[in-house]
Amino acid sequence: MKPFVGRKQELQTLENAYNKRDAFVLVTGRRGVGKTELIRGFTNSRCCLYFTAKSETDSLARRRMMKAIFEFSGEGGGTATKLMKWKEIFERFAAVQKPERKVLVIDDLQYLLAENPGFERQLSYAIKNFFAPASIMVILIMPLGKICSDFLDNRRGLAKVLSHRISLKPVSFVEMIQEYPHRDFNQLALLYAIAGGMPAYWEYFKDCETSDDYMGAVRARLLDRHAFLFDEPGRLLEADIWEPALYYGILRGIAAGYRQLSELARFLDEKPAKILKALDILKFMGYVDARGSVLDKKMPVPKKRTYIFADPMMDLWFSFVYPYREVLEMGKDLAVFEGLKRDFPEYMKFWYQEICMEIFRAACRQQSFPFKLDRLGCLRTKDGETIDLVAVDEVNRRVFMAECVYGGRPYTMDAFEAFKEHCGDIRALRAFKDYTKVYGVFTSEGFDADLMDYCMITPGIMLFGGITLYSANQ
Repeated sequence: MKPFVGRKQELQTLENAYNKRDAFVLVTGRRGVGKTELIRGFTNSRCCLYFTAKSETDSLARRRMMKAIFEFSGEGGGTATKLMKWKEIFERFAAVQKPERKVLVIDDLQYLLAENPGFERQLSYAIKNFFAPASIMVILIMPLGKICSDFLDNRRGLAKVLSHRISLKPVSFVEMIQEYPHRDFNQLALLYAIAGGMPAYWEYFKDCETSDDYMGAVRARLLDRHAFLFDEPGRLLEADIWEPALYYGILRGIAAGYRQLSELARFLDEKPAKILKALDILKFMGYVDARGSVLDKKMPVPKKRTYIFADPMMDLWFSFVYPYREVLEMGKDLAVFEGLKRDFPEYMKFWYQEICMEIFRAACRQQSFPFKLDRLGCLRTKDGETIDLVAVDEVNRRVFMAECVYGGRPYTMDAFEAFKEHCGDIRALRAFKDYTKVYGVFTSEGFDADLMDYCMITPGIMLFGGITLYSANQ
């Protein structure tokens, strides 16, 4: 796999910042999402001092920064020089003469903020008095977590003088498949359902490009107690979230099917207000998402929302690793692996629906067909009736209903007719009786000839084979 894909919008933001005199950029995002790769790619051909903070004392951090500045300026030594304060260090960097604009990058900023309460104030002083007058671009990088949250909430601190902020999200599935057009759609869908859009995790599954044995790779990379990913979600929670025990419980509850606030509160025997506060943090971290009914025109109040995993690796780990930790730590992974293989199709169905929603959003953005997307989601009625994907266009009064089918055989005309009949039987859809109905199918295995011929001469039908759209409306 390529180590760096997509990120065109983020790179353009950095270019725009570089072309301005005052350029103070904060880059945030989950660990492993590609923050460092993004900035190293941007600064590769520029005059840059790249400093990565560590979990160390403030004095050691200052000594390392001093040494880096001496090397950057071409001076020798530096280790025997009297230890400077941060203000003096930054002033020294600003005084270094270079023929082109300088860029200062501080990666893993959270370590410096945690170790020295005065660091933020000294850096703020340096930006105003040293860096801005010298037109130095400053890029700060930090992972999402409590320190990042506090930093952004401090309106009197550095956050108030940011010229640009980049909140780096996991790579989208559409970006992945655009970067790898030669790769099989099913392969990328499986990789996404396992590792999500996290470039740091793709490396562990690179052998699957030739072997296509994703289940074997999951066993080796997640179920083996010696593998790095065996404890990865736990490390993330321990590093970036306070009161991790509560968050473990919430994520385990969501994996077990408790997806509303009241259900999670009962499952954990905790007050809903405490659970809700933790859910907000998990949303900030990008681990969970809150959904309302696609029938609602506004997002419902928290107690009526459904909470789901927003990250495949977290979902996979809390569904198939965390509940069986004791067994796996004894090296007895065969039974767990057999259970994972048995339940994986249902797991894959959920993430394939998420992939289909993303493909549909991209089609709407690209104006592949005239549909203004106001609401999108899966339909679940109180009577247990379901539709995999429903989208609503209030402006043009259209409703799009689609089935998402992963694997199996090519989708048939008979299956499509049965789906249309199923939609007509759902009473909840009577709310759209005056709307134009558009029917769709998403499949990874293509369509039979009869359905394809019917689609190309019949308006109001959209067939997605992978990311390719077939429709008479185009």
